[in-house]
Amino acid sequence: MRIPRPPRGIRLLAAAALTAPLAACGGPSGVDLGDDWAGSEVFVLAKVGGLTTVVGIDPALGKAESLAAVPTRDDDDTVVSPRITQLADKRWMVTVPAKSGRPSTLYEVNTKDHALDRIGTVENGRVLIPSGGQVAAVGSSVSGAGKADALVYDPAGWTVQRTATLPFDAKLAAGGTGGLCSAETTGDRSRVALIPLNGGTAHTLSPLGGFSAQSLTCADGTPVLAAGPANGMTPGTPTLSLAHRDGTDVVTSSLGRIDRVAADSSVVTAAVVLPDHVELVQLDRKDGRELKRTRIDGMGAVDGLRPSSRGWVLTSGDASAVTGDAPKAVAITLPGRILDAG
Repeated sequence: MRIPRPPRGIRLLAAAALTAPLAACGGPSGVDLGDDWAGSEVFVLAKVGGLTTVVGIDPALGKAESLAAVPTRDDDDTVVSPRITQLADKRWMVTVPAKSGRPSTLYEVNTKDHALDRIGTVENGRVLIPSGGQVAAVGSSVSGAGKADALVYDPAGWTVQRTATLPFDAKLAAGGTGGLCSAETTGDRSRVALIPLNGGTAHTLSPLGGFSAQSLTCADGTPVLAAGPANGMTPGTPTLSLAHRDGTDVVTSSLGRIDRVAADSSVVTAAVVLPDHVELVQLDRKDGRELKRTRIDGMGAVDGLRPSSRGWVLTSGDASAVTGDAPKAVAITLPGRILDAG
């Protein structure tokens, strides 16, 4: 996940527990709300009819619909978009930034009661990164103390447990089983750091020369960095390779841009963006051989890549696609343009 730079002058405020749930009303301001909560496996935020809504994507039925409108408050930041995050326990959280650096309002997507529950606040200007049973709220060096850090939240009550210092500003960040992975790129040189969230010392891995990282994942604790060439946006069929370098798995594409990468213990999945389509390529994590390739036409970027019961769900703009078992993905039209896909 890419980390935006927050405004200056942010101060630390711990999350406060709030008990009053806020459920979105049916059809606010002319927006038709659906009821496919049970079938929706992936949630995104989209602007529909002028409102920010939680959109559920049902890969089995091949449809997407607005399920709830995100409540508005007088102090909502109208410049910075809200964000949606899925925690390790599968809950989905929505953060809505406030003006003047005030804490962001935190909502839980309540799939049982079909509502958004307001459950507290988190410090403004930070991105929530799930990491095992904890959540790291990652900021940059312009947030207060003069150096990059991450607030470690206990998602049971959204209280701050500690502050973890980052060795550098994170251009990319991802959560893993043992902590947080962050990456930065300077020119054609990238480096990765492993940051434990239990109070341990961060460990920076050897820099990777000749490589400018575009995406990062760290689900099993081992960083996976991925990128295409600097001038890679030319038509053609990309060839992907996987190398193991100094504690990091490095995925490179001969063409295009790798917007998203995902991995488990056996497979690395990369979304390669080309001028007229996207190719989702799966590689064996041990030897790098190609296992599967799926073409997604009409998609010019990938801002979300999520697993589902019917294959991978990719999202971009006002569209999503489900890969399934066919060589071409099934397209699903969203009710509005995506604000955030987590």
